[in-house]
Amino acid sequence: MTKRILFLLILALISNYSFSQVNFGIRTGLNIADYTKMDSYEKYGFYIGVYTSIPFTKKYTLQPEIIFTNQGSHLRSVPEVRPNNITNDYLSISVINKFKFKKKLSLIIGPYFDIRVNKNIKIDENIIFLSYSTNIFTPVEIGAKIGLSYKVMENFMIEARYKTGFVDAIQEYYFYDSNTNNVNLTQVIQVGIAYNFN
Repeated sequence: MTKRILFLLILALISNYSFSQVNFGIRTGLNIADYTKMDSYEKYGFYIGVYTSIPFTKKYTLQPEIIFTNQGSHLRSVPEVRPNNITNDYLSISVINKFKFKKKLSLIIGPYFDIRVNKNIKIDENIIFLSYSTNIFTPVEIGAKIGLSYKVMENFMIEARYKTGFVDAIQEYYFYDSNTNNVNLTQVIQVGIAYNFN
C-alpha cells in the first residue's frame, strides 16, 4: 500500500512538473519529396503547423504535432509532354520524441500518421483532378521521422528531418507496369524553423 501511494505521488509530481512546463509552438519550412520506386524526381513543397512541447526531463521532451504538408513528385512517364506534377496534401499527426544530447542540439524521432486532404495531377497546362473514388493514392499513410533540431535562440530552432513511409503510397499501379512488385514509399526531406510561444 505504501509503495503504491509513493508511486502515485511521484507520478503526480512528474505530471505537475511536466504540464507546468508545457509550451506551444509553430513549425514551417521546405519539403523535398519523392517516391522510392517511381520514374520520377523530387517535388518542392512546404509544411506548416503547430506543436505542443512537454518536457519530462532536462534531456527528454515529448512533442505532439499537427502539420499541413504539401508533398508529391514529378513524373517522367509521359515523354511527349512536360513532366507530370503529382501533388498530395496531408494533415500529418506526429508524436515526436526529442532527446537533447548537446547544449543546443537535439535528436528528434517518432511516428507519424498522415491523412490525405487533397490530390491532383498536372499534365502540361491542364489540371486533372482525380476523384477520391479512383483510389490511386492511399488515403492514409504511416511512417517515421528522424532528424536534428538546433536551438539558435531561446525560443527559435532550425530543424532538418527525414520522413519515410512504411506502406505503399499508391494503391493502383497507374504510373507503371502493374505486373511489377514495386512498393512506392513516400520519402521527404524537411528543412525549416520552429518557434516556441512561452
